[in-house]
Amino acid sequence: MSNKLEHWSKYWETGSITSLPQDFSENYDGELKAFWNDRFSQLKSNSSVLDLCTGNGAIALLAQNYSDSKSLGFQVTGVDAAVVDKNKIKSRSDEIKKLISKIEIIDRTPVESLQLPSASFSMITSQYGIEYCEWDSVATIISDLLQQDGRLVLVCHSFQTAIEKYMQQEQAEFSLLKENGFFDCFEKLIQKKIEHADFVSQISEIFSSLSKNNMARQSRLIAGIANSVSAIVSMNAQVFQQNLDGIKRFYIDQLSAFLRLEDVLNVSKRIKEFPEWYRVFEKYGLVLEDKGKILQNESEYAGQYYSFVKR
Repeated sequence: MSNKLEHWSKYWETGSITSLPQDFSENYDGELKAFWNDRFSQLKSNSSVLDLCTGNGAIALLAQNYSDSKSLGFQVTGVDAAVVDKNKIKSRSDEIKKLISKIEIIDRTPVESLQLPSASFSMITSQYGIEYCEWDSVATIISDLLQQDGRLVLVCHSFQTAIEKYMQQEQAEFSLLKENGFFDCFEKLIQKKIEHADFVSQISEIFSSLSKNNMARQSRLIAGIANSVSAIVSMNAQVFQQNLDGIKRFYIDQLSAFLRLEDVLNVSKRIKEFPEWYRVFEKYGLVLEDKGKILQNESEYAGQYYSFVKR
C-alpha cells in the first residue's frame, strides 16, 4: 500500500462514522457528545464551524445536529486528507443522511495544504486528528482561518488512555500474526508468487503454530481471523479463484487495521515525548482557555481536551 493514507481511506470507505466503532456504533455519545455540545453552545446563530481531520464527519455531524436542534443555522465544513465518500456516510441512516447533506466535505486535503479564506470560521474543531499533523504548519493555518475571538477546540490522544491500552493489546496480537508469517503469506498470494495449494499449506501451518501460543488462544482478534482463514482454506481451487477478490479484501482489511493501530500508538508515543506539544498554538496568537481530561463511561480516560481563543 504505497499511499500512507490508503489504510485510512479504506477504513472510511466502510461507512463507519467514528474511528472506534466497537465503542460507538453510530457516533460519539455520552461524555464526548456532551463535551462537544457544551462547546457548540458558545456559538452564535449562523456561526461557521470547521472540523479538521474529520474522517467520516463525526464531530461535524455533532455540530450540525446541535445546530439543527437549536435552529442556529451553522455552516459546517469538514476536511480530511483521506478519501471520504458522502454516499457511504449517507447509507448509515436517514438521520445521518439528512445531517451530512448539509455539511461541506473537503477530502484528499491535508490540513497543511488547506487553502480557505482568512478569518472564515467562528470555531475550528478536531478529535483524534490534529495531533497526527505537522504541529507548526497547522498552527499557522488555524490561526489564519479563525475569526477574531474565534475558538479552537481539540480532543486528542494521550498516553495511558483506555484507548491506548486496548490498541497496545491489539498491536501485540497483530504483531504475533506478523511474526508467524500471516501477512507475508497473503502478500505472496496477492503478488501471484504462490499457488493455491502452497498458500493453503502455508497459512494452515501458520495457524496450527499459533494455536499453541497462549496469547493467540486468548485473543478474540486472532480467533476471528482464524475463523475467516478456516473458511478460506476449506474452499477447493475453483471456489478459491472465484472468491479471490474477497480474499484479497479480507487481507487488506487486516493490514489496514494494523497500520491504523500503529499510527495511533506512534502519535501517543510522540505526545509522551513532547507532552506540551499543544503550546505550539500559543506561538501563533491563540490563548489557551481550558484543558483537561476527557472521560467516557464515567471512568475511562479517553484523551485530553484543549480550548483556545484567538485574541
